[in-house]
Amino acid sequence: MKKITRLGLLLLLLTAFSGSALRAQEVPTAEVVLPHYTEATLTPRWADGSDEDVSNRHRVGSFKLSNQDGQTVCEEDFSGLIRVVSFFFTSCPGICSTMSTNLGLVQEAFNDDRTVRLVSFSVMPKVDTVSVLHDYAESYAVRSGKWDLLTGDRKSIYQLARRSYFAETEMSGSNEDQGIIHSEKLLLVDGAGHIRGVYNGTLAFDMRRLIEDVRILKRES
Repeated sequence: MKKITRLGLLLLLLTAFSGSALRAQEVPTAEVVLPHYTEATLTPRWADGSDEDVSNRHRVGSFKLSNQDGQTVCEEDFSGLIRVVSFFFTSCPGICSTMSTNLGLVQEAFNDDRTVRLVSFSVMPKVDTVSVLHDYAESYAVRSGKWDLLTGDRKSIYQLARRSYFAETEMSGSNEDQGIIHSEKLLLVDGAGHIRGVYNGTLAFDMRRLIEDVRILKRES
């Protein structure tokens, strides 16, 4: 029987280790998958792909409102598009200004990408008329066709905010259409109308995370 010297054994071990390391490098990194958000607690849920799971996935509701240019905008206009959604009002002295500035970074990141849109619903539509929204849009360099600031029926917007986007989990008044929704949430919606991400619109760190998640959704689609 042929003897193996210590040097020979060492060489065999090194060869085996190198081969294993090489094979490990050849294994592709798992693709990042964003969760779905299907109810008001906004608890992330990862889809299992079953028929029951697909049928139970929450979708945002339809609407028909006016943007800062006086154009009628519907939910159907965003079908197949990735959307970054927020709720604000132009006279908000605090978080809305910071959110609008941060959303400008998102607009800039996807300025030439037609598959990504920004949508901001006014929660004070009686005050935020088309002309007021137009002036606000100019102040924050909002690009028409990329970022829509929307106004219209207050009750419809509030039902949309609470039932479709879960922008506020507690009612501010005794009725669902009372009070003022004041939320720092930004929501990422995929082309099928599913909520796929929730972010704090006042934090620069969350803007970087949001931009990266948009890119993940683009790879998914």
